[in-house]
Amino acid sequence: MRTLIFAACMAASPAVAYDTMTADQCQHSWEAFEAAVIPYANMDKSPKKVTVTLADDGWCEINSKQLPEWAEAGFSTLGFQFEDVDPLLAGEGLPEAMALRFDDLALGAREYDASLRLRRLADVGELIVENVTLRHTDGSGVSASVLMQGAYFSSVANMQSSLLGMRMANLRGQVAVNQSLLDDLDIDLSAVNRVSVGNALRDVPRLQVSTDTRQAFLSMVAERQGTLDVSISSERGLGAMQVGIPSATLRNAESDDDIATAMGVLLSGLTIDLSWKSGDF
Repeated sequence: MRTLIFAACMAASPAVAYDTMTADQCQHSWEAFEAAVIPYANMDKSPKKVTVTLADDGWCEINSKQLPEWAEAGFSTLGFQFEDVDPLLAGEGLPEAMALRFDDLALGAREYDASLRLRRLADVGELIVENVTLRHTDGSGVSASVLMQGAYFSSVANMQSSLLGMRMANLRGQVAVNQSLLDDLDIDLSAVNRVSVGNALRDVPRLQVSTDTRQAFLSMVAERQGTLDVSISSERGLGAMQVGIPSATLRNAESDDDIATAMGVLLSGLTIDLSWKSGDF
């Protein structure tokens, strides 16, 4: 049911029309966004002045060479666009939507292009993270959209206070898998098999992770070349606490019982559907 609601929400959502901006508006909107969102006052440092340019395709762009920490993160250019940027420029509120893209993002041994769009539905307290993409030129990569609940914010102040209370209600995505992508994401599947998956999901009912879903995952592990479709939903929402505590347990797990207990907590209330298509993409 949650998947159907999310699909209907995405289909009914209005098309985002990003503002046509001048170079000055690019510069001023970035400065306003940076001052609003990045808590430099709490970090005892001031933001570094960067020059924002207007690209030929209408995106505002920042070259990462201007910011050492961004260059170290491994991408060449940050691009951004806003819908309804006027409140942000006037210091009165947040834009209705924004898009970000990262060119030449270095992961592992290769470079990817990455992008995402954020759209807030203030009346119903939802944040839609649309078209999250990570793509290599060989076709491998990830694409997803996520519906977050509890996003009741119209200003930076109540955005910062509500972040911990936000919950993921639905995720729909697709992963074009090959060994190079797994290597770049530092995913080692060598110890994964039918027994280890069964042990890890000991406390997870098959109504949440079906036999077909488990088999799709095992097929991906065995073949490692193909397309994995993913749907994850939760009626009550997946929050930070449900993710954080079992994730820490998994990192330090010393036994199969530790892993099974942590997975039972992490996947509590979630329904996960996977399907796998082997071969080229």
